[in-house]
Amino acid sequence: MIARLYHTKVRSGVLEECLLLENPCEFLLQNGIIVVDCPNATMVAVYKQSKVITEGHLRVSFSREKKVLCWEFSTKSHEELVNRKVSVIPPAATDELGFSPEVVLFSQIAEGVNELLPVMDDVVKGLIQSQTDLSRILT
Repeated sequence: MIARLYHTKVRSGVLEECLLLENPCEFLLQNGIIVVDCPNATMVAVYKQSKVITEGHLRVSFSREKKVLCWEFSTKSHEELVNRKVSVIPPAATDELGFSPEVVLFSQIAEGVNELLPVMDDVVKGLIQSQTDLSRILT
């Protein structure tokens, strides 16, 4: 998923991206999940003729293996700074939060897959149980 997100960002023209965290807090849940919570986070995306600054609340959850389980960013403010030397800028293909259609589609697909994970787990458990039952019958 990270490779797809990187590809989408490059296609949208991002030259540089920065995430600034002010007083982040890290805590460990009983099930081993690590959560980083930062009420004051700033995402900065630099393009050829502009810079997009988004401020908000960031919360990231990591598995025991340090893989990202959930990345939540609640936007508080969003602004686009345009180079004064640019006289005419074609309208960017972005939504009201500054995300390109590719990023929105990627997020929707990721959310759909995430919602299907419990169903896929049940199917795999059912297949394993079926193999176990068949093995008992044949032996």
